[in-house]
Amino acid sequence: AYSSLEAALVEKDKAEKMLVKFYSITTDWTIVRPGGLMTAPATGKAILTADNTALGAINRADVASLVAKCIDNKDSYKKTLSAIDPSIETAFGNGNFGESQKFDV
Repeated sequence: AYSSLEAALVEKDKAEKMLVKFYSITTDWTIVRPGGLMTAPATGKAILTADNTALGAINRADVASLVAKCIDNKDSYKKTLSAIDPSIETAFGNGNFGESQKFDV
């Protein structure tokens, strides 16, 4: 599974590092890394966390909602956040993440 995405993930990592390095002074940005994407209606229970080891799934509609909430939220600027839905059961459990790192939008 990883081998089929490896090239794309390497390029994504490069792009994120360039964004942080070259645009942090002049631009407000937020990186949202969704968990495993699902196609279903929004649950409204998805969360953002600063825990970069968070594992879980999330519906696309919930990702869109969380991203929209970040746009005018200055607390989210210059941060990399993971988006998961603890209410969705996965092989990893119900969204494993550091509860203390939950990010409110």
